[in-house]
Amino acid sequence: MNLLNRPEREIKKEIIKYLRLRGHLVIPYRTIGIRKKEGGFIPAPMLGVSDLLGLTKDGKFFAIEVKRKGEGATIPQKAFLQAVKQFNGIAITASSIDEVMASGL
Repeated sequence: MNLLNRPEREIKKEIIKYLRLRGHLVIPYRTIGIRKKEGGFIPAPMLGVSDLLGLTKDGKFFAIEVKRKGEGATIPQKAFLQAVKQFNGIAITASSIDEVMASGL
């Protein structure tokens, strides 16, 4: 499969697996909201929250916005990542395990 065409959910699964193998706590955040029985969605309570949140094995907070190759974070997503950085957390946009590894996670 062409790496540019990989679905985000596949990339996310690989990153989660990697982080858990490293001993980190990973919490996937469902940004789309909750599907209603009658159709539609109840929106997520906060715009821009990253796809993956968690704690490193030594207690540092991290947020990872997962994107397909060539895609970038939205303005609310960038704002959330910036807020995490302001509180001394690790905040990255990643489209591969290599990018997560390069962040030090």
